[in-house]
Amino acid sequence: MIAQRKSFHLVTVGVSIIDHLQTPRAELKKYIPDTHEDHHQLRARIWKRNAAIYDKQSEEIDLEKDSELASEELENILTRRSGEEYSTSIELIEFIKPKLWPREVSAELSAVASLNGTTQIPSDDTAILVASDTRKGLRAALLNAAAMAGGRLDRVRYFPEPTSDIAEEEGNVIVVRLPGLDARDEDRLIEAMRGLGALGLGIRDLLHQHMGSMAHFHLSGGFKTALPFFLGLAEAMQGLCGRGRIRAHTIHETSRDLRSVVIPLRSHDAELLREQLASARYDGYYDDDPPNGRPLNGYAYTREDSKWRLTPYGFILRPLFVDHAIPPHES
Repeated sequence: MIAQRKSFHLVTVGVSIIDHLQTPRAELKKYIPDTHEDHHQLRARIWKRNAAIYDKQSEEIDLEKDSELASEELENILTRRSGEEYSTSIELIEFIKPKLWPREVSAELSAVASLNGTTQIPSDDTAILVASDTRKGLRAALLNAAAMAGGRLDRVRYFPEPTSDIAEEEGNVIVVRLPGLDARDEDRLIEAMRGLGALGLGIRDLLHQHMGSMAHFHLSGGFKTALPFFLGLAEAMQGLCGRGRIRAHTIHETSRDLRSVVIPLRSHDAELLREQLASARYDGYYDDDPPNGRPLNGYAYTREDSKWRLTPYGFILRPLFVDHAIPPHES
């Protein structure tokens, strides 16, 4: 374990950055105020490339198909670093100068700046931007990531699915697509919750590599209905990694000074969670009653059609506390 203080930032991503950057020209000063250095030139550059920031006409009617196409494009930009999407994105980022964007441009940049004093992530730190699987959500994540990386797309990474492999990208700004956040159906929601657990394992690995390091959960952007699940992940992580190593923050959208508020976190007993979750199958069902009087009834599991099954929170917790929590075909 390396005794070096580092910060790891998990940031939920919404689409406000696109709405703000594509606002009518007269209203751009709300997000790039006159107090900002070179504000006239920066606003002019953004306005000139307004249509290229996000093209709504590129959206497919089929949402699932559109999600996969958008993800493929993001892989071309951030993983393969080739093709037309890559070259046009490089040119756009160089022109609109995200390195210079003030915190007012998005909730995500405000969240980071409220803690760091700057919208940029220091080179020794790591940011994990969790985005929905919509085209607009992924584009918003790319723009926020570019700003946090100081305009350097070579420092931005992309994972089309949540994975603990994020721990291998320390020092970078990472975009992670998390399908299922819209909760269109139960199966998608469960996969999203398992994905949050996988991200938690990656953050755990990063924290274990650096004594004294901290993970900050910035819960100001993204699907409002999903934020309680991110908060649940933060609380589970505190039980897993120890008190004082996880903090959750939020900024109210009407806050004038954009000051971050620390959210109090409960700390769950790790051994209790392991005991209670160990006998749940991968599909979430228990063959028998949960042990020792079912103390986590209603939180980690509930009774469903005469059987006990994990709740969405339970599906987040299981990968974190049960070592063998892998799909049957991978065991």
